[in-house]
Amino acid sequence: MFGIKFRCRCDTDELQAKLDQIAASIHNLKGAIMATKDEVLADLTAIATTVSKIGTETSASLAKIAELEALIAAGGVSQDIADKVAEIKASITAVDDLVADAPTPTP
Repeated sequence: MFGIKFRCRCDTDELQAKLDQIAASIHNLKGAIMATKDEVLADLTAIATTVSKIGTETSASLAKIAELEALIAAGGVSQDIADKVAEIKASITAVDDLVADAPTPTP
């Protein structure tokens, strides 16, 4: 199959033992590769969950900022509070820009 030719100066039992050892090594490598794949999948799932959480929290913060801006627009809020709200909005908007928007569902 692989075009490998070799000469063996050993008896059949020795050859079988060597083949069994190679098969066991291949089996162990396959297990290690599968474990690594599962670990990577678990890490990616955790990252996706964290990104989703960040998006949700950022959206909630932006909603609160909108409420504060409505209060400011209604009047009666000092300029230093209005400035602080604007500063916080800029920070939250910067975070929001870093997080990808959720895909729009297709009908």
